[in-house]
Amino acid sequence: MIKRSFLKCPGCNISFIARIGVSTAKNTRFYLPCPNCSLPIKGSMDGEDIMDYRFNIECEEVPENNLPEKPQIITIDPFVPSRYNADSFDNLGAFPTMTLVKLLGSEEMITFEKEHSYGQHISKKIWPETNKIFNYYLMHNWPMFENSARVGLDLNSIGSKMHERTSIAYSCMLVTTRQLIGSSNIGVSYMTERFLRKHKSTLKNYQYISLIRNETPNVLSLEKNLFDTIDNFIREYEVWCMGRLNHHITEKAKSNLNELTLFRDEFSTVRDLYQQGFEIACKCLWILISAQNSLKYGDPNEFGDKHPKNVPQGRRATSINKFNKLPNAHKISYVSMVPGWEVISTVLDNKRRNTIGHATVHHDLKDGRIYSDTDTQGTTYIQFLGEIFDMFTLLSEFMQIVRCARIITSPDFHI
Repeated sequence: MIKRSFLKCPGCNISFIARIGVSTAKNTRFYLPCPNCSLPIKGSMDGEDIMDYRFNIECEEVPENNLPEKPQIITIDPFVPSRYNADSFDNLGAFPTMTLVKLLGSEEMITFEKEHSYGQHISKKIWPETNKIFNYYLMHNWPMFENSARVGLDLNSIGSKMHERTSIAYSCMLVTTRQLIGSSNIGVSYMTERFLRKHKSTLKNYQYISLIRNETPNVLSLEKNLFDTIDNFIREYEVWCMGRLNHHITEKAKSNLNELTLFRDEFSTVRDLYQQGFEIACKCLWILISAQNSLKYGDPNEFGDKHPKNVPQGRRATSINKFNKLPNAHKISYVSMVPGWEVISTVLDNKRRNTIGHATVHHDLKDGRIYSDTDTQGTTYIQFLGEIFDMFTLLSEFMQIVRCARIITSPDFHI
């Protein structure tokens, strides 16, 4: 739906016509540039349907008869990338539906829209149930856990052993997060598959099992913190969900996407999600490298004589304890040396992390790009949302890696 508003710029005081795309929103913060002086004007919208929709914009709304004889027009859509200076419904980026068709093609657009819509359904309807089940599991509230699992998962029994209940809780997470991600997988499921094979092969390794069990407090803390981070991501799903677009667009069309702007004013939220996700993901890496070392050398604390080039000789890992004390960049380098796990360094790009965490990083509303002193060329907002989407995908798979460690720490689990 397009909302047509008559607005007066608080900067140049000239009235103009704004055509703003409106959709289901959860306190969505957006902005639009004044078509006369380019001043960014902020606003917000919230609501599920037309009857309860709330729309606010930080400037004066004027009667139509107060407009100039030939008013300037601006067209934006906070839910679809748009052309920054679009003054009509013509050309790419001026009309939401046609923009997606031109970027994706008609068939791929149908797939995108289906997964985009289903992701919203998962975040609003399915995740609250999954969240409830996993929280009862964390609380060890077994009567409520069993009741929720019976109703939500249609299970007859949750079992009496801790590792059985752990499997149920994590399986529920796996199904929910993978349904939300859809086909927008970046290869991390292959990374998980490779880890699971290594993990299964080392379950008879006493040193591997002993190390994981000695790290029980760390595993329990990691379980809770990773779940809370995933919960934060899904609660803010509407803020970053358009990052899915990056996985449906063709390479040829990416140059067109770079010319468009997503008129959202929520950078502080997505920046915080990215940083939280990066830090908690790096805390999971010791589990992966423990399985790799146990399989390759028979000992989780043995790192062999091959080390990443960026790790100084005096800081090379010689045990899991020393590995956990390394800077994140070095941890990522160790894990990414393992064939099949290269995707980890793609998502956990330490240079990008430093850029996003830099004190000067900001979302420039004059052109819709993200800049900092370490990235003067900037990044499009939609590209950064794609990186947020990938981060969530990685965290969801890491949850299944923590699951393996958590089952080992269960007192009733025996090989």
